[in-house]
Amino acid sequence: FTTIDLMDGNREVFAVFHQDDAQDMTILGGGGNSQMTVMSNQTLRLWKSANPYSNNTQLGTVAVATDNMAGWLAHSDKKKYSINGELKVTNDTPTTNNMDVHQIGRQQYANADGLIGEIVVTDGTLTDAERAQLEGYLAWKWGTEDLLPDGHAYELAAPTVVPEPSSLALLGLGGLLMARRRRG
Repeated sequence: FTTIDLMDGNREVFAVFHQDDAQDMTILGGGGNSQMTVMSNQTLRLWKSANPYSNNTQLGTVAVATDNMAGWLAHSDKKKYSINGELKVTNDTPTTNNMDVHQIGRQQYANADGLIGEIVVTDGTLTDAERAQLEGYLAWKWGTEDLLPDGHAYELAAPTVVPEPSSLALLGLGGLLMARRRRG
């Protein structure tokens, strides 16, 4: 696909995935060790060798060998993550570096070791309501709604309106078929 700079315009990336085992699983990546990854210690990482943020904070816990939904939010104020509908904010502030990705399930040092069901990349920051709607839509579509936290807007029912590219400013990649990439 076309190269996307995750640091250009406060992009948000959401993915539904199934990590086979406790190995690094790259969702999106590129040269220069750019990676949007689920690490072997089950945390989320948004990283590049020339780090686009002040720190390399990795957050969260995602279960191995189960379906998960996560978001990597490359905002201009702080690096943020969403894990199964729960927002996690780091103290990492952006630097002037870019973060280009152009590969699905691969980066300079690792491949995906599992399944990627769907990837959605936004062209800007979503409001809290839009983010909840997208999380709810993905969770109910892929059967991970049980993982949404108590109090999530779509914990008990799917959104009645399906997110549309015009309302969420999506860049694409949505609707990918399940794709398996093996390490090696």
